Parts: sequence; C-alpha cells; structure tokens
Amino acid sequence: MADLLLMLFYIFIMAKLLSLNVQGMNNPVKRAAIFRLLLSNFHDLYCLQETHCRIDTVDLWQQEWPGPSFWQRGTSHSKGVSILIHPNSTVTASELNIDFDSNIISLNVHSQNSTFT
Repeated sequence: MADLLLMLFYIFIMAKLLSLNVQGMNNPVKRAAIFRLLLSNFHDLYCLQETHCRIDTVDLWQQEWPGPSFWQRGTSHSKGVSILIHPNSTVTASELNIDFDSNIISLNVHSQNSTFT
C-alpha cells in the first residue's frame, strides 16, 4: 500500500492529471465546450470516460483537440475512453496499448525523467 501511495504522490508531483466521465461527446457543441473547459484548466493529462467515440469520429476528434490525443472507440451510446495531453504540457507519451475487446487504454507517460503507465 505504501508503494502505491508513493507512486501516486510522484504522479501528482510530476504530472497533473484530471479524470472525467463526459457522458458522451457526439454533440459538437458539447464536445467544443468540454475541450474549452479542459484547455482553460491546465493539467498535463486528461483521462475521459464514456466519450461515445466511434471509429468514424476518431480522426475528427483528434483534429479538434490541439494536443496529442489517444482514443479507444465505443458506440454512439456507450463506452469509449481517451487520454488527452494539454498542448502546453511538457509531458510526452509512448507505447499506446488499446484493448479493443474492453474499454481500456494505456499509455506510457514521460515527465521530468520519470515514466508512468
């Protein structure tokens, strides 16, 4: 347990993260509002759940977010997750892993000479 708390402390110090259930982003007005909200509150990483992103919307949504973004698709009514990196963040990412049978996405994140998954 102490190791987990120490790891979470390092993640908090090294990179600021926000996790949010957006309850669907198919509406372009809602999606734009969510992106504006995220951009105005500086965190390095945003983990979004229930995006309802589909295979035919991934490219558009990646273009609309001004920083790096990684998407796991769902349906127009459920599932879908994403990891967004703020465009002004110094955090970098590598080794994207997507489990297409479930609602899981993972990413190696690099910040200040440390790597987290």
